Parts: sequence; C-alpha cells; structure tokens
Amino acid sequence: MIVNKKKPEDFFTRVKAYILSVNPRHEKSRLLPFTNLFLEHIPYLIVLFAYLIIGFFVGNFLGQNVFLDIKWRYEIMTSFTYLFFLCFLFLQVIILFSRIVAHFIEIMTGKVIKNQRNLEKLITIQRIGGFIIIYATIPLFLSVFSNIKQSIPLVHPFTWDRFFMKLDRVLHGGHHPWILLQPFLGYPAVTKVIDYCYVSWFLSLATVLLWMGWSKKRRLRAQFFFSFVMIWILIGTVLAILFSSAGPCYYPNVTDGINPFRQLMSYLDSIHENSFLFARKYQIGIWEAYVRDISLPFGGISAMPSVHVATAVLFAFAGWSTNRVLGIVLTVYALLIQIGSVHLGWHYAVDGYFAALLTYLIWKLADRVLKGLGWAATEEVV
Repeated sequence: MIVNKKKPEDFFTRVKAYILSVNPRHEKSRLLPFTNLFLEHIPYLIVLFAYLIIGFFVGNFLGQNVFLDIKWRYEIMTSFTYLFFLCFLFLQVIILFSRIVAHFIEIMTGKVIKNQRNLEKLITIQRIGGFIIIYATIPLFLSVFSNIKQSIPLVHPFTWDRFFMKLDRVLHGGHHPWILLQPFLGYPAVTKVIDYCYVSWFLSLATVLLWMGWSKKRRLRAQFFFSFVMIWILIGTVLAILFSSAGPCYYPNVTDGINPFRQLMSYLDSIHENSFLFARKYQIGIWEAYVRDISLPFGGISAMPSVHVATAVLFAFAGWSTNRVLGIVLTVYALLIQIGSVHLGWHYAVDGYFAALLTYLIWKLADRVLKGLGWAATEEVV
C-alpha cells in the first residue's frame, strides 16, 4: 500500500492558516495585503533589529552614541526619496502618453497593441508599505553600522595590513596589484574618471536602495534586503573587526618598515595637488577624524573585507535578476569599484576578492532562507 506523505507546511502557510483560523473572512478582507507585507519583511527585520539592539549596547559600552547622526541620515534619505519619486512620476507621464498614443493607433488601425502596463498595479499597499519600512529602517541601520565601524580600532587594533599586503603580492605573481594596473590607469585623466566612478558608489547605494524598496518583484526585493543587511553585518562588522586592517593609503601609519605603496600615494597626491581627487580628500579627512576621535557620518577605517565591493556585487546580482542589460551594466560597475579600490589606495585586492565571494554565498543563503520559509521562485508571499 502506497502512503502519500503530506508535505510539511511552510512558514508563510502556517502563519496565514493561523490568521484565517482566528478570522475566517481574512482571506477576502482588506487586511490581507498588510499580512503579506509583514510576512515578506520577517527575515530582514529580525536580522536588522537584532543588529540594532546589539549595536546599541556595544556602542554604549564603548562610549559611542550610535544614533548621533541619525537626523542627518533621514534628511539625506528624504532628499533622495523626493528625487526618486520625481523621476518615477516623470516616467509614469511618459508611459501614460505612450498609452494614449497606443490607443489612438488602435482606433486608426483597428489593431490591439499588447503588453501595455497596468497602471493599477503601480500603487499597491505592499509597495507603499514596503517602501515606508525601508525608509524608516535603513537610516537607523546605517547609523549604528557607521558608529560601530569607527569603533573597530578600540576593539581590535589594525594588525593585518602586512599580511594582506604580502598575500596580494603572492596571488599576483610577486607583484603588487597597483603596479600591474599602473601602466593602464596611471594617467591623471584616467585616474580622475576612476575617482568619480568610485565616489559615485554613495549615489548608487541610495538609488538602488530606493529602487529595490519600491520594486514590484517582491521575492527579489526580499532577497536583496536580507542580503544587504547580512553583508553589512557579517562583512562590514564581524569580519572587519576580526581582520582589522587600515588599507594601503594608511599603510605607513599602522606598520613599520618599507612602504610598498609610497609611489602610488605620491602619484595620487600629485594629481590631488594639481587638481582634485575625492579619494585623497576623504582619506586625509578620515584619518584626521580617527586621530582626533571625531565621529563622521561615513567615517571609520576598515579594509578587509571591502563593503564597497560587496555592495556593488550585490547590485549586480539584483541587476541580473531583473534583466540582462542591467546585469551587464552593474557587473561592469562592480568591476570598476574593485579596480578603483586598488588604484586609489583604499583596499588591497584581496579585500575585494574575499568580499565578492562572501557576497555570492550570502546571496545564495538568502535564497535558501526564503525557500525555507516557503517562498520558492514566485513573486508572491502566500
């Protein structure tokens, strides 16, 4: 006799079943979208609030005010939100105009034009509510992260720079990576382009966060934000403390002996003195803030692993999950961030390699977590 085993119910199904047992009419009620909204943010919110609580107590123990710059972060987030929705409304005007033109063509030709976007699906409770959740939590998260990052030397002084410098040289055939790049990038005009590209990471961060926050691809969105907080916690906090290192631009300040990056920094300084480099301005300012024990909104010194590279790789994964063109563009951008991190003296090459590998593993972990919660490859929560 064949016994059909009942497939175990997943987390989302059990929660929904409980809600329906309390209120059988909930399936048809207006509260169902709010239930779905809550369920899709559970992994993200659990990890985020655990980090906020631990970060708050650790910060107090170290004498740091983890919410010192929270007002400034919300002001920045608000400014980018205004700009984002202005662009969004402009896009919708274009789409509406195209629909009018399409309707006129249909009348004139009698042919029905397919694949017109359904405007009713642009504004939903889940999209608005999800965006509000991201808007409310990301500045809190970044504020705690930034203050913990600036406390890393208090927990674990910079002791790994010499090791990563040597590892870089071993992995690149006995050469320092910056030397291998110099024949191709060692021109002031090229360096300035790389510098602009690297500093654009901050704009890219805000743009992608808002894009994903408003995205209708709910599963991709959930995977992205769960991966985002895991990257900044595991890579930017836990491993940054474990492998505490300052980076090539600060190498002589944290190690003794010969400085293999002296010529690179002299080259960058010559460009900065004659024109301007964001990298040198921020490197000098961040070190002065560290020496004087001054808190900065985006301060803190940490080389291994590279959060810049990890986040850019995450953008690429989100791009590939959206469409091929966006995937290619964001992959190229991630490569430029990796190259720029070495050429501008921010990171050892291995910082980016390790960060990219960990980001891939975290992305896959997020996928497994969502599958374990019953969110297979679909775009709906329940």
